[in-house]
Amino acid sequence: MRVRRMATFVSAVALLVGGLSGTANAAPLNAGMEAALVTGDDVPAPPPPPVTKDGVQVKGSWVGPYTYRNLNSGKCLDILNGSKDNGAPAVQYRCVAGMAGQMWYLWHTEGDGSIDFHLLGNAYTGKCLMAWSHDLMAPIKQIGCYAYTPEQVWITKSTDPNVHQNDGTNLCMEVLGGSLDDFASIVQWDCHHQAHQIWLRYNA
Repeated sequence: MRVRRMATFVSAVALLVGGLSGTANAAPLNAGMEAALVTGDDVPAPPPPPVTKDGVQVKGSWVGPYTYRNLNSGKCLDILNGSKDNGAPAVQYRCVAGMAGQMWYLWHTEGDGSIDFHLLGNAYTGKCLMAWSHDLMAPIKQIGCYAYTPEQVWITKSTDPNVHQNDGTNLCMEVLGGSLDDFASIVQWDCHHQAHQIWLRYNA
């Protein structure tokens, strides 16, 4: 009886240790987004066209999709847990090929070649990125796409094509504190053009 109990105890400990070890070594999953994988040549649809203050659709079209990889962390722009809710925060997450939540469309509002004004719309959630306030370190979140809200318009310049400056706040999108972690928050800060403020664009 003692031998059987000891064997059971050892097996339980081994299972527990193995489980903990596997958990520790496994990459964290962005719940909800891992299931939204695009296979083959399928391309997710862009968000609905942005609307004016009166609810009228804006003329134009979405361009993309693209993925945005942070130069400092090597991780991709994403929405936390694939939430489709207004106010869901933008985060960085390990880049996963074919993950729709890491695919972004651009809607150009104006520009002259040296400067470009655009919206950033998520292919999975159908919502656009917006600076949530004018404060330093204010989070970047998603909400429905509106062409009349300066805080939802992002500026890139030909001299710094991978830095996104907010039209409403004049602050730039970056990874909070230059973190290398999955789920690190995307916030706005003074434009300094360091690596954690640089987003390399790739065709999705």
